[in-house]
Amino acid sequence: MSVIGDTQTEALQPKVSALPLPIVEEAAIIDISNPVNTSLYSGKTKGACYIMETTESALVVIVASGSAPADVWYRQDTMDTIVPA
Repeated sequence: MSVIGDTQTEALQPKVSALPLPIVEEAAIIDISNPVNTSLYSGKTKGACYIMETTESALVVIVASGSAPADVWYRQDTMDTIVPA
């Protein structure tokens, strides 16, 4: 409880920014013939990011290691590799 004359501190507003990433199913990521693994259609390049929905419905950020269809993806939660085949 404040007393008359007390100075109240200003409440800080949290700053949150959205990182808009497309959500792709895990089956698409592991399918080498899927357009997500073709740079011409998806823009897959080294460092490209997607959110992968796993078979357990978890959402995981993945990062491409290169632009070739067989270049691996890195899961950012476990740092495991996903190899399109």
